[in-house]
Amino acid sequence: MSEENRLILAEKYYTRNQISISDLRMAQIKKMKLKDYQKILRAAQAEFCTHYNPLDKLLIEEYENKRRQEQERRIKAFEKWQQNWKNSSY
Repeated sequence: MSEENRLILAEKYYTRNQISISDLRMAQIKKMKLKDYQKILRAAQAEFCTHYNPLDKLLIEEYENKRRQEQERRIKAFEKWQQNWKNSSY
C-alpha cells in the first residue's frame, strides 16, 4: 500500500478520541473541495481493500468453517434427540 494512501487513511481514521474525522472537516483541513477529497479518500480505501483482500478471504473461510461445524453439531444433536424419542415411544 502506498505511503500517501496510508497517510490519508491515518489522518481520517486514527485520531486521539478514536472517532473518524468527517469528510467535510478533512477537506477543510486540506483546503480542498469536498468532492476532490472524497475522490482521493475512495482511491485510498480501494487500495486498502485490495491490499487486505487475501486476509478477508481467510477470515470468511474461517467463519464458514465454524458455521459449518456448528450446523453439523446441531444436526447430530437433533438426530440423537430423534433417536432417543423413537426409543422411548409407547
